[in-house]
Amino acid sequence: MRRLAFYRRPHNSTGFKESVVRMLGKRPTTGLELAEHFGMRLPEFNKKIYQVLIDTKVVKVVATEWAEKEGIRDRIYSIERKAKRLTPPRPKKTIPISLKSLDSITNGMKQKHIDAAKRRAKLIASGEYRDWMG
Repeated sequence: MRRLAFYRRPHNSTGFKESVVRMLGKRPTTGLELAEHFGMRLPEFNKKIYQVLIDTKVVKVVATEWAEKEGIRDRIYSIERKAKRLTPPRPKKTIPISLKSLDSITNGMKQKHIDAAKRRAKLIASGEYRDWMG
């Protein structure tokens, strides 16, 4: 089952940035509206929002220039780049399952297993290989 991107999870224990991005995903919003939603004053919100404005690989939140309205300096925040899911690249090397298997690789066992696989391939091609032969 695929996991949802962390901006779309329904629980309330998400962080500040996730909540801001979720709200801005609906429409551009002023700082005052966001501050009211989070239950804080506008100066507190303006101090906290700077971490959200930092450009990351996942999402980019932008703010307009400061505008004064009714004696209150405020900005309009919006999302420039939508939230996207990032997955780490697959490792190129095989991962050893245990230390014992790592030791067996270093003691020339790798070549022994390759030779056994070639013998099995020849038997399978000729039709003589049976599962119980191992």
